[in-house]
Amino acid sequence: MAIAVDAAGNAYMTGTTYSTNFPTTADSFQPVHAKGLNSEAFIVKLSADGSALSYSTYLGGGDSEFSAFDYGNSIAVDADGNAYVTGRTDSHDFPTTPGAVQRTLNNFTDAFVAKLNASGSALLYSTYLGGSGYDEGLGIALDAAGNAYVTGQTESGDFPVTSGALQSSFSSAGSNPLVADAFVTKLSGDGTALIYSTYLGGLKWDRGNAIAVDAAGNAYVAGQTESFNFPTTAGGLKRDFGGGFYKSGNRGRRWQVSNSGLPTPTPHAFAADPKTAGHLYLTTDDGLYTSTDAGAGWRLLSKQRIGSLVIDPVNPSTLYGTFGGVLKSTDGGLTWTPMNDGLSPFSFYQLFIDPLHTATLYAMGQNFFVANDAAANVARQSAAQLLPPLPTPHYLSRSTDGGASWQEVLLPISQPLNAMAMDPQVPSRLFINIAGQLYRTQDGGATWRLMNVHAFYQPLVVDPKTSGTLYGGFPGVAKSTDDGLTWTEISDGLPTPLLLQNLLAVPTTPTTLYVGTTYGLFKSADGGSHWQESGIAGDVAFVAFNPQDLSAVYTGTNDPRDAFVAKLDAAGSALLYATYLGGQSADEAHAIAIDNTGNAYVTGLTFSSNFPTHNALGSTKPRAVLYSAFLAKLNSTGSALTFSTYFSGSTTTTEGRAVAVSATGDVLVGGATEASDIPVKNPVQAAHSGVLDGFLFKLGAPRIASVALSGKHLLVVGENFDQGATVLINGEQQKTENDAANTATRLIGKKAAKRIPQGQAVKVQVRNSDGTLSNEFTFTRAVD
Repeated sequence: MAIAVDAAGNAYMTGTTYSTNFPTTADSFQPVHAKGLNSEAFIVKLSADGSALSYSTYLGGGDSEFSAFDYGNSIAVDADGNAYVTGRTDSHDFPTTPGAVQRTLNNFTDAFVAKLNASGSALLYSTYLGGSGYDEGLGIALDAAGNAYVTGQTESGDFPVTSGALQSSFSSAGSNPLVADAFVTKLSGDGTALIYSTYLGGLKWDRGNAIAVDAAGNAYVAGQTESFNFPTTAGGLKRDFGGGFYKSGNRGRRWQVSNSGLPTPTPHAFAADPKTAGHLYLTTDDGLYTSTDAGAGWRLLSKQRIGSLVIDPVNPSTLYGTFGGVLKSTDGGLTWTPMNDGLSPFSFYQLFIDPLHTATLYAMGQNFFVANDAAANVARQSAAQLLPPLPTPHYLSRSTDGGASWQEVLLPISQPLNAMAMDPQVPSRLFINIAGQLYRTQDGGATWRLMNVHAFYQPLVVDPKTSGTLYGGFPGVAKSTDDGLTWTEISDGLPTPLLLQNLLAVPTTPTTLYVGTTYGLFKSADGGSHWQESGIAGDVAFVAFNPQDLSAVYTGTNDPRDAFVAKLDAAGSALLYATYLGGQSADEAHAIAIDNTGNAYVTGLTFSSNFPTHNALGSTKPRAVLYSAFLAKLNSTGSALTFSTYFSGSTTTTEGRAVAVSATGDVLVGGATEASDIPVKNPVQAAHSGVLDGFLFKLGAPRIASVALSGKHLLVVGENFDQGATVLINGEQQKTENDAANTATRLIGKKAAKRIPQGQAVKVQVRNSDGTLSNEFTFTRAVD
């Protein structure tokens, strides 16, 4: 899982093994696997030439009665050759040392931090680190004094924090229990004290994946966050989490974000008043909001959480929603009443309203409790001719009295109900996808006809102008013009895999289609013959149109997660900077390194087509690429990118997992790729050989080999000069251009010769456009 190197070139590794015959050395701390059906962490020191194990040891607990699992996730080594490891353990007898910060496991799974001596024979210290929930150490770094800096994730409201820490309480306390904060902890060199320990996060899921420390003791943390309120700082690169409500007044050609009045950009469902122009409803994590000015501003109507939302087209003050059961409001969303008479106790997730007979509604739901009702089984068996007589875990129910009472619609087979569509012209015509088979009813569900035995389409939509035309998703988008009997794929221009969330058909001529995916919105203006990106990125929660004005289109997106980069001061009490890093789809940072001037280099993976790039090797993510590796360089204040690039092939996936910066400024990135065409140069292995291969690339820092005068100009020869590189003389920037024939190896300092007096020695450097400096080259101008 991780590797570190000492000054002599010995390699130190940690990871996880289930093997009872893992190669250990006899005099190591724990040469034998602990008892039980468990995994153990391991620590290995390999000689500089790779020919011998200097030591190799298990690290973990366990007994013969219980399974226990120990994982080594990150490792660092100090100047004396002591190895520091962090990871996670659920072993009650994980080896700890006297005086350690925490000697007992706190209930579930804890992080651990262990320091092994230079010979691998003894623990200098070892401690649990955690509270009563799940805790895991994911990154570790050291300062010159041997203090260990650890980051990871915690689900514990009682994680050990210190007085004066940056964030003393769990951000998500009292909310969804399935959330986490990152943490940052600094342990003393002997492991007996927390110098500081702090949470770092917002209301949702946050995770610190990697950490680095500079000479002043400032800690740099990289990870990922789902929190819209992650603590960012003024002047940071990106202060706002993505997502929110978007509207277009010109059929999706241009979009405007409109989050005014929305404290959290977490849209779920939407409804437009069909009678009052500009009157909109939007559900979020906070509750139900309304706008009376076409989304320019929003105000909270109700704290009621709502998943699916529909509006009565005849009486728009009547709204229906789902949250577990079915809810109804008759006062425009101010108050809500449960409407569950006749409904089984299960979760409903989609509502439909008959636009011609608005007292008729359909509710799709999923039952988590399979009842054994013999009478109901007999009725189902008789009505639908099913065997065996078991209730389906998915249900469709119907109300004909505005939700006052419900009756179950008997489905044709007892299998999962995946999707449903209503014909807006003939609302009693319904189509369902049940276990990959397409059925149609012409009488509101009383009888069903099998249309297609292999139609895994979800969602389903009926064309609003042509009753016999259907659209469906999976894995691309398909179209049927004969009520679903036959289908034709219409995915030209769409990415693969599509990861489709929702599908909308607008009754224009020809029908305009929108598909919302987990990484953006796509549009077809010709009934699906061709598709193009709409300019909306992110996880699309909904897409809708205004029935009074078909040029008005609305969508809501959720940013699944962003990478983050944060710099804490030496006391752990303040953020020197903290910023989101990413586009509007999912982004994760997995590794961080810093150079001697405090620039941070971060790598990870991004699903975003709008990840911020600068001075890039690859400025766009190919449409067929699900996610790409990225490498980003942030300046020392976290306010700007000096370099940021995608790194991928033309298809499939690539991810960055490790980054290092050499003393000369070279940057190395390692990771994994499914792509067979990532860019290669001077390769050890030129071709992709498996399903998933590792990769390593190196970006060389600028280096000067020679300097000479060329008339009035200074000619600088070397390597790795980028477009826009400049020559510095004693730190002073000179007017510079790249040699047209040798752009990466020759620079011309325009009229720079006059800056150097005869017989005088000067320091010449090259600075690339991302701020990376070359070696200093001493040049002495001869006396003529």
